[in-house]
Amino acid sequence: MRKTLFSMMLFVPALLAGCGGGGGGGTGPDARPPVIVSGPAASDITEGSATITWRTDTDSDSEVAYGLTTTYGDTAFTGGMILNHSIALTGLDHSATYHYKVSSENSDGLSVTSGDGIFATLSPAPRLIEEGWDFFESAELDSGLARFDAALSFDPASVGGFEGRGWTYLYLYMFDESLAALEDALSADPDRLDCLVAIAFLYGSTEEYEAAADAAREALDIGGDTYVFAHDGDITASDVRYVLVISLVGAGDLTGALSEARILDPTIDLDPDNAATWDGHSSFEEALLAVIEDLKSQI
Repeated sequence: MRKTLFSMMLFVPALLAGCGGGGGGGTGPDARPPVIVSGPAASDITEGSATITWRTDTDSDSEVAYGLTTTYGDTAFTGGMILNHSIALTGLDHSATYHYKVSSENSDGLSVTSGDGIFATLSPAPRLIEEGWDFFESAELDSGLARFDAALSFDPASVGGFEGRGWTYLYLYMFDESLAALEDALSADPDRLDCLVAIAFLYGSTEEYEAAADAAREALDIGGDTYVFAHDGDITASDVRYVLVISLVGAGDLTGALSEARILDPTIDLDPDNAATWDGHSSFEEALLAVIEDLKSQI
C-alpha cells in the first residue's frame, strides 16, 4: 500500500506539468510567434487617410500604432485571425508625416511587432487646383479664384496655384494681379508653357510689345504649332503667333511681323519693296495692318 501511494506521489508533478501548472501559460512546446513575411506598407494615401498592409506566416490579429512621432499615441485594431492584414487609418491631418508600426498576435498569445515606418499625407492643394480649373472652364471665375487662393494657403510655393490665379485674373482683366501671379509661377518654373502664353497675352493687352513678343516666341519655341491651352480649347498656337505678329508691329519690326504672318497664312504675297502688292494702300505698313486684320478672322 505504501508503495502504491509513493508511486502516485511521484506521478503528480508530471501530471501537473502536462496540465499547464507551474506558469506554462497554455502554450505547447512547438508554439511560436507569427512572422511578418511582407510589409508593412502604406498605400491609398490621401489628405486624411492611409491603408497599412502586411502579411504574416500564420493566422493572427491586426493592430497598427500610429502618430506624428515615434511615441505613436493612436491605435487601430481588428481581431480576426488572418494572414493578409489591412487596416485603414482615417481622420489624419493633411500634409503631415506619420510614424507607424504593426503588431500581430496569434491564438497562442504570441506576437510580433514591426519596426517603425513612415508615410506622409497629401496636401489639399492639388485637389483645390483641379477644382479651380473646373470652375475656370465653367466661366465661374470668382469661385475658381477662391480655389486657387485656398490651394496657395496650403502650399505657398504651388506653381499650379499661381498659374491658375494668373489666368483667372487675366480673364477678369485684372492685369497687375495676373502679372504678379504669373511671375511667381515663372520664377519657380521659367519654362512653364501656359504661363508664358498668358504673359504674352497680358503684355499684348497692355501694349508692352517687346515683352509680349519675347514671351510669345518663347512659348512657340517650347509648345510649337500644336499647342492648345488645356483649360480653354479656343486658345491655340495660332493665337500665340498672332500675338507675336501684332507685338512685332507694335515694336516697329514690320518685316518680322510679315514673316510670322506668312506662317499663319502662306498665301500672303505682300512685299515691302513693291507697292503693287500693297492692295491700294499708301504704305507697306497700312497694307500689313490690313493683312493682319484679315488674319484675325482666320484663327
